[in-house]
Amino acid sequence: MSASDRRAKLERAHPDLSIRRQCAMLGLARSSVYRQPRPVNDNDLEAMRRIDALYTERPFFGARRIARTLTEEGFSIDRKRARRLMRLMGIEALGPKPRTSKPAPGHKIYPYLLRGLSIERPNQIWAADITYIPIGRGFLTSDFSVTSGASFRMVLDVGQWDNSRTINTPGQSGDPDSAHYRDLAPLWANGEYVPLLYSRQAVEAAANEVIALSPKR
Repeated sequence: MSASDRRAKLERAHPDLSIRRQCAMLGLARSSVYRQPRPVNDNDLEAMRRIDALYTERPFFGARRIARTLTEEGFSIDRKRARRLMRLMGIEALGPKPRTSKPAPGHKIYPYLLRGLSIERPNQIWAADITYIPIGRGFLTSDFSVTSGASFRMVLDVGQWDNSRTINTPGQSGDPDSAHYRDLAPLWANGEYVPLLYSRQAVEAAANEVIALSPKR
């Protein structure tokens, strides 16, 4: 169990066990319990927003280059502060590290399915790209407008799945000979979406036609 999980089990108003006794039972240092973390101030929030935007554009930048770039852009910040905020945000520069190609014991090795494959027609090969947009504590910098990128996009509302939206280009069909091959392209170009319904009630309410499939006897 991690230290944060053990701290969560501590009850400050416990009628019988003192905090000192609970720390001993949970294996916690009392200093980690008594010391309360300082809230993030507005200046740090602005610095984190700028770091997040720069890191999203250049994920190979470390604290040194982020501090230098932001200072050149007029936002004065030193390397130590940039490093502290990056640790607080849980980000670090992407780059080659030792033994990155060595799999973990027991980890399944998946074959490369495209080796030797000749790609000769549209939609023969698809690629997926997932973009995580930070939206907590003022880090949202996108309005979900479609300007470039992958041909299939989904904006998922995990709290209310029926509010999700999606768009696919060129269209609803992956067959170039189909009439629905390019029917969604205009929506994609204009940054528009169509509903992505999940619940049975929402799907049935929006259905134009129902096709019943029965097994052949």
